[in-house]
Amino acid sequence: FTRLLIGQVGQVMVIAFLSVLLFFGTKYIAAAANKAREQLESTGEIVDLPRWVYDFVPTGQQVYQTFTPGTVTALIVAISIFILYIPSTTATILKFRTGMLPSLRDPSFQRFKVGVDSVFFNASNMIWALFGAALLFAVLVTGLLFLILWPFTRDLIVLAAAWILGLFITILLKTITLKLMRRNCFSAFYRMKPSGAN
Repeated sequence: FTRLLIGQVGQVMVIAFLSVLLFFGTKYIAAAANKAREQLESTGEIVDLPRWVYDFVPTGQQVYQTFTPGTVTALIVAISIFILYIPSTTATILKFRTGMLPSLRDPSFQRFKVGVDSVFFNASNMIWALFGAALLFAVLVTGLLFLILWPFTRDLIVLAAAWILGLFITILLKTITLKLMRRNCFSAFYRMKPSGAN
């Protein structure tokens, strides 16, 4: 129970740290993007720059629009993992106590006893797994939204989305057609309607 408590307290600390880090990180990156954009626009008044140069540097609003959903997703993932540990641990303990999971009376118990000193890894795994999962989802959501909203890559993402949507529709139509044909023309491997099955 103490390891679970230590792990849960560590997870709460990680959630607090992540929320502060992502919130202030978003504000800092947005301010840096606005500053870079202002410097670019002041340089553009002196030198005639092509439009793609302005598109390359994101605005602070684009940073907020991409980092905020990433932050929210990361916090939802972290809180979900935090909440799921207690019922999962309780269910496992109950399975051990009722004998559903063999422990002391299991013939392989001596084999399971190897590495007893590594039990302390559980609390650190609880903390680092939560941190890694939350950060992974933050990076994935933020990166994907940034690529969608960034004018430099928007056309490429729209093209890729069109290809993926077309592929999905094609596979869906094929699957529906095959299921209908199998149900109407076949019974197991026997062709009930040979002309339709061909």
